[in-house]
Amino acid sequence: MPPRAVNFSLPDDPDRAAAAAANGRFDRLGALVSALCALHCLVVPLAFAAVPSLTLALYAWSHPAHGIAIALLYAARYEWLAASLAAGMALSSTFRGWLRHRAARPIACALGGGALLLCAALSPLAQRDGSWHALFAVTGGLCLVAAHLLNLWATRRWIAGIAR
Repeated sequence: MPPRAVNFSLPDDPDRAAAAAANGRFDRLGALVSALCALHCLVVPLAFAAVPSLTLALYAWSHPAHGIAIALLYAARYEWLAASLAAGMALSSTFRGWLRHRAARPIACALGGGALLLCAALSPLAQRDGSWHALFAVTGGLCLVAAHLLNLWATRRWIAGIAR
């Protein structure tokens, strides 16, 4: 039997094409949010470790960077909210994609990444030790980026009619 030709153009069904395009935009936005989350979780601990004056600014009221250091410290209180937003976006996007293409990898990555992000934000181990926090958060954010990209890939394969 000869190999089947692959058509990468959008299907004739406008509803299918519109749903895939909307999900693609949501996946791209989610990948951006997850990448920014992972970058934030990598840069902030390194900033306090690498820039001693930023750590000093926490305790010195007259230091010019005192306000920035305090703002970064207070922002850490709401890290769980950003983690929940990124995980929620990934889970909703990959679940909607799974309803179409039935690929399990994107939703598995989203579940693992969301769990790691929430562990980074809420677990006592990650709260006591900054290295565990950074490891959980960066790995979780990268898993969410991978989930969005895998979902985009599976949706494109579904549009083209390629079997898993």
